[in-house]
Amino acid sequence: MIYWVAIEEVPTKKESEELSALPKLILAPMAVEARDDKDAALKVALDPEVGKKLEGVDRNRITVIVRPF
Repeated sequence: MIYWVAIEEVPTKKESEELSALPKLILAPMAVEARDDKDAALKVALDPEVGKKLEGVDRNRITVIVRPF
């Protein structure tokens, strides 16, 4: 099955209250072939190219979004 996978950084509670901040897109939606949604998320998370994009990003504030294609 094919899934769309994207990664966003969620603003802190303070940022969202003070600046009306929106989530920041770290990885634009990309198509991934996987058995299920968890496998799709794992494939993207373990991709070295994605790891480079996540440098300097607080890993506690990221959300991996997975949707079927």
